[in-house]
Amino acid sequence: MKALSHRVLRFGGREWVTWVALAVFLILLLPAFASTDGTTTDWRRSLSCPSEHQIYKGFLYCTYEPPQGEKTYPFHVAVLVADLSDPDLRIEYLLPNGLHAVANSSTPTPAPTPSECRDPNIPYWGGPAGGCYDPKDAKYPVVTLSEAVKLAQKRVENKTFDVTVPLAAVINADYAASPDDRDHGPEGLLVVRGQRLDRPDLCDDDFNAALRPSLSLGKTVNPATDLIPAQIARLEKESGPLMDKTYTGVGGGPWLVEDGKVNKNADECESGDTGKWLRTPEPVAGCTGGGKAKKEKAAPASKIEGYGASCYSTWHSAAGLSGDGRWLFLVMNDKQGTNPEQLAGFMLERLGVRNALKFDGGGSAHLWFQGKGQAIALDPKHEGTDGRALSSYLAVFASKGDGIHLPLQATPLERVYYKVLVAGESADMDLQVRNTGAFSWAPEDGVELRHNPFFTLSPVVQTLPLAGPVAPGQVAEWKWRLGTGSISYERFQMVQRGKPFGMDFAVIVITMPKGMDDKRVELETAIRKLIDDWKAKGEVELDRLVKELQKQAEIYFKTLIQRLIDELLQNTCGSLGLIVLPLGFVVIGRIRRPRP
Repeated sequence: MKALSHRVLRFGGREWVTWVALAVFLILLLPAFASTDGTTTDWRRSLSCPSEHQIYKGFLYCTYEPPQGEKTYPFHVAVLVADLSDPDLRIEYLLPNGLHAVANSSTPTPAPTPSECRDPNIPYWGGPAGGCYDPKDAKYPVVTLSEAVKLAQKRVENKTFDVTVPLAAVINADYAASPDDRDHGPEGLLVVRGQRLDRPDLCDDDFNAALRPSLSLGKTVNPATDLIPAQIARLEKESGPLMDKTYTGVGGGPWLVEDGKVNKNADECESGDTGKWLRTPEPVAGCTGGGKAKKEKAAPASKIEGYGASCYSTWHSAAGLSGDGRWLFLVMNDKQGTNPEQLAGFMLERLGVRNALKFDGGGSAHLWFQGKGQAIALDPKHEGTDGRALSSYLAVFASKGDGIHLPLQATPLERVYYKVLVAGESADMDLQVRNTGAFSWAPEDGVELRHNPFFTLSPVVQTLPLAGPVAPGQVAEWKWRLGTGSISYERFQMVQRGKPFGMDFAVIVITMPKGMDDKRVELETAIRKLIDDWKAKGEVELDRLVKELQKQAEIYFKTLIQRLIDELLQNTCGSLGLIVLPLGFVVIGRIRRPRP
């Protein structure tokens, strides 16, 4: 490892740094990031998040690549990671456009132009919004993945979506009727921009918001928690209540992970006695279509949670939330032989979700991400072609940026590294920093050790890259070529994309003149004692240590310089033409260029 720049001052043909410069250098302390709590799972360790995909603030596209020989989770997973502490993040429910019937009409009466569906049913089964249908076949409207992307962008243009940041991703969501029937749209909780569209009093009689789990999201960051509100839960009853200030609500199921435990019945779609029963459903009202009498007059019957034949080994998409509510994971596996329980185990153990639910899967599993210069479209069953059309998607919007800045923490093994050399010697020093946070450090996240130069006119900041990922508790190491000045000094701190985290530390090298080897141990002992005394007092700031080092450096160099002057005067005493200089000296500093 080549040394980076260091700064020296020269006296009498030898390189010295005055004690004044040393004092300025050693004022070292920058605030550290707050560490995460001990319950956080290091999801970053399991994922690959290439830098070319880190183009949004608070939002990442990552992949899980199973290690060679992996038997527990031998499948690939695409993972969208949303940091719910980011105020610019927005997740919108994306429904297709369709026509609506006039209220109380038994036959579809088209509106002037297609508009966003506001009812989960076709007009015959519709509520006050008149149902929604495709005029081509009178069935519930659906759109393909590519059409969904264009539709989301169009809704930004026409202000239907009140967002000012780019579209980052689209993923399929809730179940709907089969492609052949299409007599209804989304089956579970349906909250679009804060408005509930699937209550019993709106003629929706499936009661899936109470039978099935759902994902609820707020619109803005809650000042009390500094997070966008989010939860995965069932409603107490079909009519509610919703999570406070729910902006987007989307159904799914079955549970994959509930309260930190894998749902062992996920593979069976909660069939039979394993599913939830709703013994006293609420009355249905508000119907406007031809099925009004059939829905409203029918006596409420017991309902049971169920998902048909959607839980076999195939492609699946899902959503999960971390226990602290900060991380939302939207995932899709790309191996047909993966069952829901395997995906649940992966989300619990590798991502650390507290709760997770499955979305529609099989040929309905779609995911799109706008990367740097090129979009990624995943539709494994159809191999990237525009496959099955759906009625339910989630659209993720995020501002441009450089990915997620994890709450990283670092502690150097030494706050002050020091070495005493004799002129003509050279040496390398091992710099060691421990990852004392909850998340792994990854080179692709821009995690580096930064060398902070002092008294430089160059705006260039030089860094030492990581050799590879560093998990919590592990130590990163770098070889550092020591400076050759009488006193060379450097300061270092870990950074993530230029933003510092953890404690900073210093490297000090003192080079003794030849013939003064006997002073090496004496000086090393004095420095070590100062540092040990500083630690014994429980100090965490370097200020007190800096002042003492400054004092000792002043005494040492003044004594040394005075001795050199005395020796010079003694050697030249009595010589003709001797010009006696004042007892003092002038130190001229120069900035050394970095060594190549």
